[in-house]
Amino acid sequence: MGRKRRKAERGRLWGGLRKAWKGFKIAKARGDKREMKRYAQAINRFREKLGLKGRPIKV
Repeated sequence: MGRKRRKAERGRLWGGLRKAWKGFKIAKARGDKREMKRYAQAINRFREKLGLKGRPIKV
């Protein structure tokens, strides 16, 4: 994989993580546990793919 492709892929992952956090916050404000769980799973997957450390998000 070329350098540009890796950089583009990483950018897409960061964008997805940002959107997942936004969705999680909206779901939390609405009190929608099902959606919170869905977004938490997505956040955990993105963090894993990006190699970010920290505790997994649990709902």
